[in-house]
Amino acid sequence: MELGGNYTYISAKYKSGADSRVYDIPKHKAFAYVDYKIVPKFSIYASQYMISSRYSNSYEVTKLAGFGTTNVKFIYKPTESLSVEAGISNLFDKNYEYAEGYPEEGRVFFTNLRYKF
Repeated sequence: MELGGNYTYISAKYKSGADSRVYDIPKHKAFAYVDYKIVPKFSIYASQYMISSRYSNSYEVTKLAGFGTTNVKFIYKPTESLSVEAGISNLFDKNYEYAEGYPEEGRVFFTNLRYKF
């Protein structure tokens, strides 16, 4: 089993002091994952991405809500160079947007075939 993640705290301020709000930058961001090998050639990978609320002024000054998305994929590696993946991004179909008026995609099912040279 492999566990990992990161956390970022951002404290941003304008030097001029004219506007106290900093736009499109969240104060908190975090990412965590687990990669669990069930058997040597088959593993499950799950990740969680989280971001706090932030201000946007695309059209007008708006406070966008924070959000978190969960992703899961199953990985089969028949050889060291070849892997087949199938999974779901945004598992719980969370509605979110990085910028006002530009919603991100909902739940997505995907498959990947990777070969490393």
